[in-house]
Amino acid sequence: MIVPSLSQQDIAVLREDTPGVSQLIHFNNAGTGLALNPVLDAVKQHLDLEAQLGGYEAAAANKPCMDTFYASLAALIGCKPHSIAYIENATRAWAWPFTGSIFAKVTVSSPADPNMSRTTSLFFK
Repeated sequence: MIVPSLSQQDIAVLREDTPGVSQLIHFNNAGTGLALNPVLDAVKQHLDLEAQLGGYEAAAANKPCMDTFYASLAALIGCKPHSIAYIENATRAWAWPFTGSIFAKVTVSSPADPNMSRTTSLFFK
């Protein structure tokens, strides 16, 4: 996929829509960058809805919007929706392939000595 470069006008529009850039230069993007106004507005609207309805009810009310997430992101980056794995944070996303069903903890006991056991982790391909 070819990504077009941004013009100076594109950059100016993005900077206008990102309140934090007028106050600082922000390089700490490991977990999150500076939020754009549309993101801030959506989060604030959802928090207001949670305050009115409750958390689970607000999530249910926004389900139709959330159901479009995978298809919209797939269209944006040029892949199929089933190719996207959305995880709640970067640390969990990095650790996810190394957990779950690919590892198994096995405990082996000796019938001759029930107090003696050994636990080991196995990796399955």
